[in-house]
Amino acid sequence: MRLNRSVLPLKSSRMLLLAGILLLAASSAAGCGQPDHKQQMQSYGHDGYMGLSNSNPNIPNKHSYLNYGSDGKFVGELIKKMDGVQKSWIHFNGEHLVVHLTAKPDMSDAQVKQLQHKAEETLQYNMPRYEVRVKTSR
Repeated sequence: MRLNRSVLPLKSSRMLLLAGILLLAASSAAGCGQPDHKQQMQSYGHDGYMGLSNSNPNIPNKHSYLNYGSDGKFVGELIKKMDGVQKSWIHFNGEHLVVHLTAKPDMSDAQVKQLQHKAEETLQYNMPRYEVRVKTSR
């Protein structure tokens, strides 16, 4: 009899363990048996800020990278479009942009002053991260 008593608890614990394993297997199969849900990837909108296609304008990409070299080229292109500029000199110092324009000799003082004002407005509008100062001479 003693042998039978020791076999019964061992048999019942095995049955409980087997039942637990079967319950766990059934519940995991039920969870994985759901139909596939297609997840759509969401990206940031193309807000167009500073010509970038991402919401963070400080992420460099192949189209624009914020550095003095590319900024200097852009300033040079803007200055070339202005009438009356004979020569230009560009200097970056941190957040400061200093541009010295040499006006054509046939321009009057009023035209030189107007050129300086136009250059300062144009550069400040196109280069908002810099504090722009324009000097003119003939």
